[in-house]
Amino acid sequence: MTTINSTTTTRKGNVTIEVENINSTFDTEIVDAIVSSILTGPSDINPADHDLSKFPHLKDLSFDKAEWGVEILLGNAHQDAWTCFELRQGQENEPYARNGQFGWTLGGILGKKNQ
Repeated sequence: MTTINSTTTTRKGNVTIEVENINSTFDTEIVDAIVSSILTGPSDINPADHDLSKFPHLKDLSFDKAEWGVEILLGNAHQDAWTCFELRQGQENEPYARNGQFGWTLGGILGKKNQ
């Protein structure tokens, strides 16, 4: 793995896991997943912890608080898990919300960055 200030090489194993939504019957099997630590930054926080009141298109959304933090990242190979039932977009350079198989999630610009 190469990041801005380092390169690390480690041996990782592959596993097969099943990911389930705790609020519905949706699940997906992931074969040969790579297990690794997730590198996050100080701005990587749960959507439930963001103040969305200044974004009219998002202010009525509520997010379940995940006490355990981010535990898995799903890639494009598992795009069935990202099926979008509803998309809410605001103005340019504002965050968007999408409702999919795992519930609402946020994307786009939320912090001090403008791109």
